[in-house]
Amino acid sequence: MTRSISNQNPTENDSDSLMRIVVIVSSAGGIKALIEVVSDLPSDYLGTIVVVQHVSRDFHSHLAHILDSHSPLRVKQAEAEEKLVR
Repeated sequence: MTRSISNQNPTENDSDSLMRIVVIVSSAGGIKALIEVVSDLPSDYLGTIVVVQHVSRDFHSHLAHILDSHSPLRVKQAEAEEKLVR
């Protein structure tokens, strides 16, 4: 796996008003790779990161809890119609 974590974090003083979003897409077999990525994130990262994983409608995922236990950042599962925030 190739990893690249940029040191160019968005800051509150950025001149552009666009929200910076990183989207990571994974299959069910990608949990180990996701853990590697989130564990390497800097604790002061200010961007929004969205992880998308295809799962069955009937499956209760523990992915957010697993990633949260490995990340310096807060990880939570999205809720219906929830808006992204900085």
